[in-house]
Amino acid sequence: MEMSCPICNEVGCNDCDEGIIRIKECPLDYIGYDACKYVKMVELIDKGMLPVSGGVLEQSHKFISIAEFVWACEVRATERQNSRKKRK
Repeated sequence: MEMSCPICNEVGCNDCDEGIIRIKECPLDYIGYDACKYVKMVELIDKGMLPVSGGVLEQSHKFISIAEFVWACEVRATERQNSRKKRK
């Protein structure tokens, strides 16, 4: 799996390979199981099911930040895939 480097924004830095991070192990080894639970909650929001009653205003700042990060990663991954398809 590949993803854009969030540190350099695909410019290239010491933490990536020309702006790309290649993940060869299970992503849970990097983020841990708790982070995976947050990703699952974000998927529920995408489907219109909020993880707790009361709506977005009752969500913690931490959860909202994680949701925005996951959505941004999904958009970048889709854009990257579309860009690669156009090159072929």
